[in-house]
Amino acid sequence: MTEQTEQPIIPAQAIDTSSVMRCYVLLGLGMAVGFTNMQLVSTIGVCAMLAGIFWAYKIRQKNEKESLIWNHAQWMVRTFWVSSVYAVIAMLLWSSTVYSNADFSSMHEYMAMLKTGKVVPGIAEKAATEFINTNGTILRWATVGFHGPVILFVLARFVKGYRLADAGKTIDNLKTWKI
Repeated sequence: MTEQTEQPIIPAQAIDTSSVMRCYVLLGLGMAVGFTNMQLVSTIGVCAMLAGIFWAYKIRQKNEKESLIWNHAQWMVRTFWVSSVYAVIAMLLWSSTVYSNADFSSMHEYMAMLKTGKVVPGIAEKAATEFINTNGTILRWATVGFHGPVILFVLARFVKGYRLADAGKTIDNLKTWKI
């Protein structure tokens, strides 16, 4: 009988998950502020999301496949792509809902000027403001109804991943399209 040398088992707490956890925070914050209606804040949020996804790809690339760190980086990457599909579906539903229910009468004058080529300065801003004021309710409800679930989905997956990374545990089903 030959002796087998056993590899020492590294406890989950000994694995440094701080990089993964910071990436989860960056992506979560980016998502939370990326969809505000303030242009500068929204731009910062989108940049944070992009930096976070590049960071997740880098983490995944640097770590051994199927390791704890790789597992969480894969979860973040997969969350990004799955939520992108959901976001495209939400945008299509939002567009069709707004297009079929909104009042476009405030845009008629602007469209007529565009056809003649004689656009008065400030007319586009005036038409857009009137459109938003007239259709604010449908715009808000469509946004909350279609984009809200996507945002909640992403945040829930990031919270789940963060908690499991903090506990030193892997994500069980990386291929799920659910939370």
